[in-house]
Amino acid sequence: MGTALSTLHNAIKALISALSLLKTLSDEFNQALKRASLSPGLPNPNPTPTYWLSDPPFPELVNVTSSKLPQTADVAIIGSGITGAAVARSLMHERRRRNTNAQERIVVLEARQLCSGATARNGGHIKVAPYEVFSRLSKCMPKDRAAALVRFQMRHLEALINLCQREDMEAAEARNVETVDLFLDAKTFHEAIESVNNMKEYVPEVEITIWDGLKAREV
Repeated sequence: MGTALSTLHNAIKALISALSLLKTLSDEFNQALKRASLSPGLPNPNPTPTYWLSDPPFPELVNVTSSKLPQTADVAIIGSGITGAAVARSLMHERRRRNTNAQERIVVLEARQLCSGATARNGGHIKVAPYEVFSRLSKCMPKDRAAALVRFQMRHLEALINLCQREDMEAAEARNVETVDLFLDAKTFHEAIESVNNMKEYVPEVEITIWDGLKAREV
């Protein structure tokens, strides 16, 4: 009887967690949908100056513009941030790969200056917190599947660094570094420790060192 009650309790607990997660996802989706339906309006005439354009590695590219907009285009890319730049690069590489003479017209639409070296307001780093991702994903899918997605995210780091090295993108300064996650309250800190311990069984190759406040001060 005790086993049956325990199984029923665990099933109810899992169902409540799943419903809570679905509600959170639904709320986030509705908020995103509401924002997407709003008119973007015109760009701010007095934006905050971006650090990345104060001393860009390729200043000759920052203010490159066409004298007038073309009447037609095969591809229009809105924004010259990391996504827009990646799309433009992929299209150009695909053209070279196919060795085609087709002259597709690719147009980049940018409200201000072209981002030279980084997305305008990016923090300047590429990072994934694997324990946080694993904890979040394992609540809505099998843990082995969550582990596979964590590994997929981690592979992006190696791929981007190899890209910069392969194409000699020295200005990108893509390199491996150690990072630190700081927690300002005990509750969040202990939740993170639990997430790290849960992840170790499924993604043991990811090494994470945990320091409490005293150990951190010593180091």
